[in-house]
Amino acid sequence: MVVHYCDTIKQSASASRRRVFVVEVQGGRSGYLAVLSGLAVGALSIYTPEEGISLKRLVEDAEYLQTTFAREQGESRRGKLLIRNEMASNTYTTEVIGKMFEEESHGKFETRTSVLGHVQQGGTPSPVDRVRATRLAVRCMRWLEDGVHGQKKTNNADAAVIGTKGSQIVFTPILEAEEKETDMKQRKSLNNWWQELKFLSDLLVRGTPELVANNYELSD
Repeated sequence: MVVHYCDTIKQSASASRRRVFVVEVQGGRSGYLAVLSGLAVGALSIYTPEEGISLKRLVEDAEYLQTTFAREQGESRRGKLLIRNEMASNTYTTEVIGKMFEEESHGKFETRTSVLGHVQQGGTPSPVDRVRATRLAVRCMRWLEDGVHGQKKTNNADAAVIGTKGSQIVFTPILEAEEKETDMKQRKSLNNWWQELKFLSDLLVRGTPELVANNYELSD
């Protein structure tokens, strides 16, 4: 649903040729939703709770927008999209960022904001969602049947969480998931594997390898 609405907003921004949208998405204290949706829709910048939002970053983005709109002409002057997680910063809210970019545009572009809110939740399941739900349901029933017939469960656990890791469906004992894989206070996973995708998104949109040296430390 996030990608659907962002595509619609981006189309609107492109139709005007000189418009920037700052879109706020949900996700709690995890930037997973912002990063994945930003990568899918080609967002110019993505703001997440893990990195926060600094004044330096906003200045860099404002300068990049100024340069981009000054360089592009006519039909190529497409609209831009920036994705902000709802909890990326208590100070730099979506409205504040929008006003800052509008102030710094110097007439080169217009800025609009959009808070998607609860329209992101629900909706019609995709074919991938339906297939995955069926696979998980079948495996859950087999796990329960194994317990009834006295067969060994996952680490002898009486309660487990089912999920996917890579292409595999796995069961993780609840205590293990709570102690080793979950930040219960922040309500998110301890393994933020998707953070490196933020670098990929920025690189695809801006095409500047210098981002690697300046803003990111990637694992091998």
